[in-house]
Amino acid sequence: MDSTAPFNKTIGFDVYHKRLKDDEPGPLNLGDLEGLKPEYLSNIVVNEWKTNKSDKDAYELLIMSPTGIERLDQSKQQFEDKLSPSDIDLSVAMATSAAAVASNMGSYDKSTEGFKQLQTVLGLGMGSSLVSDLHSLQRESCLFKILPLIVEVIRVLPLVTFPVVYFAGGDEKWVEIGVAIFWVLLLVLSIISVQRTGDENPGHVEKITRWFIVHVGFVRFLRQMFFVTNVGPSPPAILRLSDGGHIENLAILPLLKKRLKKIVVVDGGQKESDQEWGDSLLTALSLARQKLDCSFIGLDGRDVIEDLKNKFVNKPLGHQPRSYRFKVHYFENETVLEEARKVGEGEILLVSPRHPDKGLKRQECVTWKESLRDVDLEAGEWGLGPQLDAKEADKLTFCCCECCHSDSLQRLSKMMCGTFPQHTTANQFFTPRMFAAYHSEGYNACVEAEAAEFLGTARQGEIKAFDTLDHDILLSRLHLYFGFKGTALNWFTSYLRGRTQRVNIAGSSSSPRNLHYGVPQGSILGPLLFTLYIAPLQDVIATFNLQCMFYADDTQLYIAVKPSTPELAIESLSTCIKAVFDWNTCNKLQTNRGKTEVLRLTSRFVKNPSLGPQFMVAGVPVNITSKTRNLGVIMDANFTLSSHINDLCKKAFFFINSIGRIRKYLPPDPLKRLVNALVISHLDYCNSLLYGLPSYELSKLQRVQNTAARLIVGARRSDHMTPILRDLHWLPIPARLEFKILLLTYKCLHNQGPSYLRELLKFPNPSRILRSSMQSLLLKSYRPNTLYYGERTFAFAAPKLWNSIPEHIKSASSLPTFKTALKTYLFRRHFRDE
Repeated sequence: MDSTAPFNKTIGFDVYHKRLKDDEPGPLNLGDLEGLKPEYLSNIVVNEWKTNKSDKDAYELLIMSPTGIERLDQSKQQFEDKLSPSDIDLSVAMATSAAAVASNMGSYDKSTEGFKQLQTVLGLGMGSSLVSDLHSLQRESCLFKILPLIVEVIRVLPLVTFPVVYFAGGDEKWVEIGVAIFWVLLLVLSIISVQRTGDENPGHVEKITRWFIVHVGFVRFLRQMFFVTNVGPSPPAILRLSDGGHIENLAILPLLKKRLKKIVVVDGGQKESDQEWGDSLLTALSLARQKLDCSFIGLDGRDVIEDLKNKFVNKPLGHQPRSYRFKVHYFENETVLEEARKVGEGEILLVSPRHPDKGLKRQECVTWKESLRDVDLEAGEWGLGPQLDAKEADKLTFCCCECCHSDSLQRLSKMMCGTFPQHTTANQFFTPRMFAAYHSEGYNACVEAEAAEFLGTARQGEIKAFDTLDHDILLSRLHLYFGFKGTALNWFTSYLRGRTQRVNIAGSSSSPRNLHYGVPQGSILGPLLFTLYIAPLQDVIATFNLQCMFYADDTQLYIAVKPSTPELAIESLSTCIKAVFDWNTCNKLQTNRGKTEVLRLTSRFVKNPSLGPQFMVAGVPVNITSKTRNLGVIMDANFTLSSHINDLCKKAFFFINSIGRIRKYLPPDPLKRLVNALVISHLDYCNSLLYGLPSYELSKLQRVQNTAARLIVGARRSDHMTPILRDLHWLPIPARLEFKILLLTYKCLHNQGPSYLRELLKFPNPSRILRSSMQSLLLKSYRPNTLYYGERTFAFAAPKLWNSIPEHIKSASSLPTFKTALKTYLFRRHFRDE
């Protein structure tokens, strides 16, 4: 494997992500880093990791980057060429927030020779943004080496000589001169201390300022006292780690200064405690609010300051999350008297790998292959591993994961959702596949009133799926089915083999037991390995001519049933389900028969379709249901989604009433964030499914949105809603549905959406050049025979909506630009019509 692979194919940072709880906005997945350019990433992290040597101080340096992990225990000459300013442009890469950090809030451990060498190679000055290199340090004259001492002597000497001369009866003239020198020097140092730094091409003034910041402690003290930050027109070439003020420990301020749309900051430094990490972040955010006119909110609308205090500052040592994500809104004040106006927004992902010594108690004897049952893996308490020897460090690269992401992904079913960046719960449902089947000549709808056909779907899952994976079967499948071999296969073998487990109750631990089955719960590789494990199941299902959809350990089967011969389809579905059960048994997976159910999806124009009096699988009856909840969406037999809409309204009004009881105690901004988090988020989840529904159904959701808007502004029921929605900058429900579908369309056209949706979109291929051929128009995939179902499908709705928007929106260069332009267009179109 090539460790210098492009960043957009590297998924190594996913090992740092914390798997969020079900009640939080969503898991941190590979999509968070997909498409990011290196200049948006602080991409070099160095940390000490303990070895297996007997010496308690036996540490070695590891450098973690998007392409891999390397040991830095060689001499300076051996790693200088691998890591030097000429090879890694730190100013473009946004530098490092945690490079060469040992302990005590970013100070260097001078007793560690490796850090001294790394400091020289990277050009890091003590607590500064000074940039130097090895050669310039060697050329530095003796005068410059003793100049800091001379400056400090000149500054302090008048204070020492003044009382001596005065009490000795000396000449008052010299006393006056000494005092004058002292005040002049104090004035000069004060002027220097307030100079802003950070220019990419620093002039003489900034070079002098940087020198004084590095070498004169009094200047650093003044900068801290005056709250001067190193944020200039562009980020400094290397961000200072700590100058006593904790200004840029997290590399946040220079990134916010550029008003980036997406920021990933990796902080791998070993701190005295994670509480200090949280305090440092709070300080940086407070400065950003004061100096950069930024506002921060959580993804779920919660206050970031309180959230950080609860998750980091007030948590016991070792229980803080390793990642945190929130939103930033950028504002600009044109004049002092005018109100700040919003000029953009972005999203920030903080990733903080924890040093193993800063984890849970009693883990010093636990290797990275062992697990404790009382460890809450969901809380993300583990780093890469408590102990790491030299051989393991050599193997610990991300190339094996990259292989699975790029090459082996071609072997996976297109219907395996949720594990890979372009397969999310928001994309899984709304395709004509819910009503249709594939045919050799192309994609056609089979749920038509004339054909009177309907679709049968079955859902089943496994019990304790992640705990029962057989390691021998998994490794064999990786080798034979996906082609893993050599180092990649050996890495997975090392990862799976030799795991142990023990139970800790009331401080007493059981003896370790070897684990021959399962993958670690809460790990990043767990869902990925399970997906690879069950990949051959799609071949079994294909032999019965059924369509399938996978999401983690849930399997869904689809088959088109003709009313004239329903017994044939029913027999195929029953036989296929039995084959799935048998396959699970042969592969040591236990099917959860209690959750296996069959749902019939049919046109509402078909009267009383039936799957028969009873549906049997291997002589056991299977529940036939009229509606089911599928990843948060209630699907009914006619796919009217009435039950789903009623359930949404019920939840939304419950939260509205709850918020209304405490409304008088909430300021406007937190009130709006609370409504967005608890009400509007439910309206937006999988809302593309609702496109094309009758207006009387969508009006229910519009009433919810109107009620939420009145709650925020304190309006009455008789007040007109258009001005209120316009002031809140809220799109109405129909426009929100169009926005979601157009967003999916843009992602599909730029290879960011799921493949089964991309296949439905085609560009025209005219026989002669037309004016419309120069535009980004799409062909309609098919012409539906029914309006109620056909025009709700993605194959019809996406080209129709895409062809209707202006060309400058379709040709947007990036997804954030497209979303901004599209929302502005829909907003103006709707409220102009009003």
